[in-house]
Amino acid sequence: MCSSDLPNAVTCSASISACEKAAEWNAENGAFPNAFTAQASDNLAASKVALDTLNVSFFLAEGSLLGWYRNCMPIPWDTDLDLGIMMEDLGEGAEADTKLREIKKGMAGQGFTFKRPVGSRSAGLTFVFTRKGVRTDIHFFYRNDETNEFYFSILNGPMTYKNSYKQFKLRPAEAFGVLVAVPFPRSEERRVGKECRSRW
Repeated sequence: MCSSDLPNAVTCSASISACEKAAEWNAENGAFPNAFTAQASDNLAASKVALDTLNVSFFLAEGSLLGWYRNCMPIPWDTDLDLGIMMEDLGEGAEADTKLREIKKGMAGQGFTFKRPVGSRSAGLTFVFTRKGVRTDIHFFYRNDETNEFYFSILNGPMTYKNSYKQFKLRPAEAFGVLVAVPFPRSEERRVGKECRSRW
């Protein structure tokens, strides 16, 4: 979906001027809807039900953000759905641990299977879920005011590394038929897209 009537909502494909240009890019690069794009969109809708019920704010991240921004759909050759949650929104200590358990339970209620955590709450955390054959990663973003960044940790084989982004705000957007939030301003979306293009 490339347009929105929602107040203050941002739309996909702003970098290429029009929705038709996104369709043109997709056609030129063989990016067509497939079983993955359908299931990733369905997983996004189910994640929204789970997280909205818990009053947990979330946003598109990583490859899923690039798919919304560039393709106006999940990237057909991607393998997972990426969501972000600000760790500070969950509180601290026991309160955060309780909220993390609630997130796992809420996602299970929408048909997700919790596969494993990557990292820890103190060192950087990602939750890995699957639903109907498609993986869904929830990355917990941490604030670093000294560097004016948000970051999360990723496990890549035996190595763990941090992915950092300049601090951003969130604005509503329609993505894959679902009302979600995305990083804003556009400059940060473009930077995420630039960094992801080497992989997608």
